[in-house]
Amino acid sequence: MTASIQCLDVVKRFGASVVVDHVSWTIPAGSVVGLVGPSGSGKTTLLRIVAGLETCSAGSVRIGTEEDGRGKRRPAVGMVFQNLALWPHLTAWQHLECVLSARSGGRRRAQIEALLTETRLPSAAWRLRPAELSGGEAQRLALARALAVEPELLLLDEPLAQMDTALRADLLELISRVIRGRGVTALYVTHHCQEAMELCDRMGVLQSGRLTAEGTPEQIFWNPPDRATARLTGPLVELPRQLFEEGRIACADASPAVRRGVVEEEDLVFVRPQQLRWIAPRDRNCWEVVACRPAGAGWRFVLKSGRWQLLLASASPPPREGPAGILLLPAGPDSLYYPLR
Repeated sequence: MTASIQCLDVVKRFGASVVVDHVSWTIPAGSVVGLVGPSGSGKTTLLRIVAGLETCSAGSVRIGTEEDGRGKRRPAVGMVFQNLALWPHLTAWQHLECVLSARSGGRRRAQIEALLTETRLPSAAWRLRPAELSGGEAQRLALARALAVEPELLLLDEPLAQMDTALRADLLELISRVIRGRGVTALYVTHHCQEAMELCDRMGVLQSGRLTAEGTPEQIFWNPPDRATARLTGPLVELPRQLFEEGRIACADASPAVRRGVVEEEDLVFVRPQQLRWIAPRDRNCWEVVACRPAGAGWRFVLKSGRWQLLLASASPPPREGPAGILLLPAGPDSLYYPLR
């Protein structure tokens, strides 16, 4: 069985400070949902309210399950804490023994072995205490402990915040495999939006305690409600609107009804690097590459054209010799597949 979550106008105050501000949000049973936002936006507080570790100042949270023979019941909830909250005096094996103490000896041993194997904790670490484990091993133990209760709802609070890039990718794959394999409802809190976009079916964006956006990762990436959300969900390139008026950037679709940027302000157009293509220079659409540096999966450039200097990120390098023109594709998923011209 899995559990659904309903946040109904949830408010949380600490003194005069409003940390969660009238949040209404529904998470369907069986879904994997990310809650993203900058530090201090109220993500962990909202998660703790869902977990029952904090109470609402106003509003309510309803966690629903299918009915059993006795009617509605409280679902099993597993949680991975941001600081892991492991018990320092217990070995990895004893952590799970403690959670599964009600099981018979043979069944308990088999389940502990299965959990530690499922979370890929090396057998050499099963008899070690938390202080003797590596960061990745401790993370695996925290996940195994959360799964030991056979949760219908799994809550994860910044589980990879302290991990390096390579280890984060490995653990994210593990978390995804475990969640999908068990079919549980999962709420994954992180300020690394890319993690949520890789892992989750849907996302919510929390800023200053308010839920400012919700939808699929693709919807939030291509249709953010504001510049802050756009910056949070991925890299942006800032283009003055005058560049288009002067013909220094070409548009793949010249129709005025086509939205060029994911966010547009009076004098600025904010676009995703995926929208940009290099083309042969023509007239004023002629840019000299002043500097080029690797950046993530692409490059970052300084370009110059007349009086304009532009800082630009792109997934593809410009021509090796001579100037280049810039083509902007319409904002949306088609930018990934738009034919070159």
